[in-house]
Amino acid sequence: MTRIDNKVITIFGGSGFVGQYLSKFLSQENGFIVKIITHDIDKAEKIKTQAPIGKIVVCYCNIFDKSKLEECIAGSDIIINLIATFKEKDKDNFTYLHSQFPEIISTLAKKHNIEKFIQLSNLNIENVSTLYAKSRVLGDKAVQNFKNHVILRSSLIYGEEDNFINVLYRIAKKYKILPLLNNGATRLQPIYVADLCKIICEICKDSESRFFGVHKVGGREILSLLDIYKTFEKLLNHKIHFVPVNKSIFEVLTRILNFKLMFFINRLSFGSFDCPFSPEQIKLSNNDNIISNEQENLLNKFNLKTNTFFENISSYLVN
Repeated sequence: MTRIDNKVITIFGGSGFVGQYLSKFLSQENGFIVKIITHDIDKAEKIKTQAPIGKIVVCYCNIFDKSKLEECIAGSDIIINLIATFKEKDKDNFTYLHSQFPEIISTLAKKHNIEKFIQLSNLNIENVSTLYAKSRVLGDKAVQNFKNHVILRSSLIYGEEDNFINVLYRIAKKYKILPLLNNGATRLQPIYVADLCKIICEICKDSESRFFGVHKVGGREILSLLDIYKTFEKLLNHKIHFVPVNKSIFEVLTRILNFKLMFFINRLSFGSFDCPFSPEQIKLSNNDNIISNEQENLLNKFNLKTNTFFENISSYLVN
């Protein structure tokens, strides 16, 4: 593998959960300048201070402004799109962020002769009929119109700042109770955020076009939701009550939690509360999020030393 020098890597969503890890990893590589495109300047500037001087550039951008997007892309060598959300503000929110935005970036990537366009997507959404899944599939198809594309369809990504595993753990710790969707049978293949970022770094460094195309990526373990909950029990060393919930009723409840009662929940419950499930995630809860053929797992193409799910969460979740 040939090392590439003096490459500008532009990351949309660079101050988000995955983005902040990826920005730090890439900034440690020789020959890379990382350009974080964000609407949260304060958060991005904090990331910048944790990197070597001159290795991270922060750019504010309204991603709904096409002319500003083109300014951000101009002069880039590699583009990485991490922008996505399960939080449905309205139908147009999903359509723009997941479908139209990747199409715009793909078109601009062609115009500016971008070397590589990396898109982070979701595993096993091709045959799912939810609004989230449909919008993501359309976005992936748009990215594939750009020849030098790399689409990473990932299972659950977890780490110190994720808003799923961490929130569920906090609920388990404080209330000793957790909602059990699909009787906890839904299977996931969680990948630690640092492992995912190492993979993306290697893709950025690759000069032989070996990774162009669509790839599946997950961790080395397949865990059911119930397995994850039992891991919390082991870590907390106390019994957690798992309460089976009706999918339709829970979907309505999460819609209320996500939109109408957040102010009161924040004040009365955790002080800082994010509902770990969104209505779209509830709709997807019966679908396994695993790689059926382990030979297709991109993780196996890299010589990475990985820890178990329990080992990783034990390193940052505090009793």
